Amino acid sequence: MSGYSESQIEALKAYIAASGDASEICKKAVWWLIDQSGNLSKAVRTKITDQIGEEITRGIGDMNSCGGTIPLGSFLAEQEIEAYFSSCTTGKNDQEEATWEMEISLQSTWGEEYRAQEIEEIPFDLEAIKAVVLPA
Repeated sequence: MSGYSESQIEALKAYIAASGDASEICKKAVWWLIDQSGNLSKAVRTKITDQIGEEITRGIGDMNSCGGTIPLGSFLAEQEIEAYFSSCTTGKNDQEEATWEMEISLQSTWGEEYRAQEIEEIPFDLEAIKAVVLPA
């Protein structure tokens, strides 16, 4: 789905920036992923092999948690944004180090529609993420 208004995307980014549930690097990573998705016009996923992946994926999980300050899913529903932010540990790579993924899916449910969507793999860019400027 595409066609979210600029005000919806700005509200989402402001919510993420103000969240008490995630670190600054996690917030920047989510903002970067929103930008990579064309402001939620396509589903995207990135694999993180850098150790910072653990902090980022934990923060996304904390923002999604019902124990968070305002669960991200509830905020998305209030804004009428049909998307889901997810993260996971994907195992170990050839160097016996853990890898992580973060994803924006354009489905808010996990049924056939989720499995049928095309998710674009994008390269993880830590320098671009660090360059994201969050509001003060």
